[in-house]
Amino acid sequence: MKKTMKKNEFAESTFISYIAIVASKVLGILYNIPFYGLIGPGGFIYSLAYQIYALFLDISTSGIPTAISIVVGHYNSLKQYFNKEKAYKIGSRVILLVSLLSFIFMQFGAEAIARFYLSSMKEGASIHDVAAAIRCVSFCVLIVPFLSIRRGYLQGHHFFELSSKSQVIEQFVRIIFALAGAYLLIRVFKRSVQSGVNIALFGAFVGALAAFIYVDVNMRNNASSFPKGSADEKIDDTMKIVKKIAGYCATITLVSIASSVYNIVDTKLMLEGLRKVGYPDIVNQEISSLISSWVPKMTEAMGALAIAMTSSIAPHIADSFANNDIKGVSEKINRGISILILICIPLTVGIYVFAEPYFTLFYGFNKYGAPLLRINVLFNLVSCFTMVLSMALQSLDRGRKVIFIVLTSIIMNTAMDLPLIYLFDYLGLPAYLGCGTSSIIAELFKIIFLLRFISHDVHIDYRDSLNVLGKTFLPLLAMTVTVLLIRMIWPPVNSRVLLLFQLMVYALSGILVYGLLGLKNGVIRDVFTSEKVDALLHRLKIG
Repeated sequence: MKKTMKKNEFAESTFISYIAIVASKVLGILYNIPFYGLIGPGGFIYSLAYQIYALFLDISTSGIPTAISIVVGHYNSLKQYFNKEKAYKIGSRVILLVSLLSFIFMQFGAEAIARFYLSSMKEGASIHDVAAAIRCVSFCVLIVPFLSIRRGYLQGHHFFELSSKSQVIEQFVRIIFALAGAYLLIRVFKRSVQSGVNIALFGAFVGALAAFIYVDVNMRNNASSFPKGSADEKIDDTMKIVKKIAGYCATITLVSIASSVYNIVDTKLMLEGLRKVGYPDIVNQEISSLISSWVPKMTEAMGALAIAMTSSIAPHIADSFANNDIKGVSEKINRGISILILICIPLTVGIYVFAEPYFTLFYGFNKYGAPLLRINVLFNLVSCFTMVLSMALQSLDRGRKVIFIVLTSIIMNTAMDLPLIYLFDYLGLPAYLGCGTSSIIAELFKIIFLLRFISHDVHIDYRDSLNVLGKTFLPLLAMTVTVLLIRMIWPPVNSRVLLLFQLMVYALSGILVYGLLGLKNGVIRDVFTSEKVDALLHRLKIG
């Protein structure tokens, strides 16, 4: 029996997307622990290959799927179904061309890219190894873009559940394939760590293929849920649709590509900067792999909320804006900001306070681990807000302003990298934190200008969000004091099994205090509405 798909509204779609993305991220976090033990120093090669893959994935997928979700949502709201299907077909053709070109470039340009990273290094990873890793991961751009555009099509119809489930399937299959393949090659067949890295990178292709098949089969089984329209309805000229897609796509693509290019340049600047202040190549590569691969995995649950919200907020805001519902736009943006305040800030505080035992639980003790985790979680906090605000402004057809803000912040960030590395070293602070500090300053700049542009262009009042921020202060303070007291009474231990139990006690204690006080002062009901909170409490047998 075929299961009929159900449409999801904004708050529900955000929740569904968040749960799916968190599930994917949790799987990724759990995968990282044994994977780190398998490849160890190979993490540097793995992170470089993934940076290049992220750039070409942005080129081929970042703009068009989101643009399709916005354009499809726009045409659906106007009941112009033929135009909607026409836009989807145009997007698919562009994806095909860009994906093939990206794959060819990654295959033939792999050694030149590897040489860019390693030109000044004499120890550690080789150019041949990095090039081989880039070629292995390049196969992903042959399937991931087509999966992404189908997800955009689903989100444009407000079908978020199928899209979200496919993300979990993609991650699960990727992890099983990568871990099994790396383990067999390294531990059973005694092959090099490099071979384990390569098979793990290829696992991203296998996971995406499994998710693509799942989405495609379900879309075919529910074809009636996607009205096709007819040629006798109002039909927009092809160039008009292309311009509409390009208008959204260009902004998102330029922003994503600029960010990925910055990540590549940032890594190069950090490698050069740390070398000049006296860090050996091996240590330099270790720090780089921690920053690029291992530490970010530990804070991804927080970033998952922003990713979920951007995927759901774009078509909903586009719908309201297309119908000139400025009040609806304002409510959705304030709701998005409030959800981030309510969830991301306490998560940041918790990770920051327990950075050392948290890192030790995952990867064992590393003197660079806790400081890098603290700077990363602060960066994640501010980037969650910039991600959602950028997408909100983009959905309001203000793409040029988003480009201006992002490019300006990237220039600022790049300009501050080396000076901050040298300044931190001069002041006796860890020089490797300079790049992270530079990124945080640039993200704060983006937040200020994104808020200002949104407020100026659509006259949005942020008092609701500020009210939520004020009401979270006491619950947050009480949570922090509680977990610090518990830590003082029961300090973290060396056993990883017991440490896991301790961190769970710390976390549950903090959640309990924060949640109860948040319910008492009404901030949770302000954000999620009383009806939904009461329904959840009833199901949990609370209240």
